[in-house]
Amino acid sequence: SQAVQKIVLKTGMSGGKMVFMDAKGNVNPVLKGKVGDTLEITISSGEGAEHDIVFPELGVQSKKFDGKTGATTLTFKLTQGGRFTYICSIPGHRQIG
Repeated sequence: SQAVQKIVLKTGMSGGKMVFMDAKGNVNPVLKGKVGDTLEITISSGEGAEHDIVFPELGVQSKKFDGKTGATTLTFKLTQGGRFTYICSIPGHRQIG
């Protein structure tokens, strides 16, 4: 069955690193879904800086967002199984988190 996995994330600082956090405050959480599921990721900037969220192996990237723009939503269908990394593509951000 096709499910929609709704995920809410925000960016923030933890231990001096830039991180993604879920609604419970877990840092860089594992996002789970089955092949065929749609992931609906709503993400906002917790500290106001500009960010995006990118899944390089899946070729999926959100719009850039910051404290002024508010949250953005990235929706995509999982077309393959496996474990995939997600990052922020803003220069320097991946290096510090």
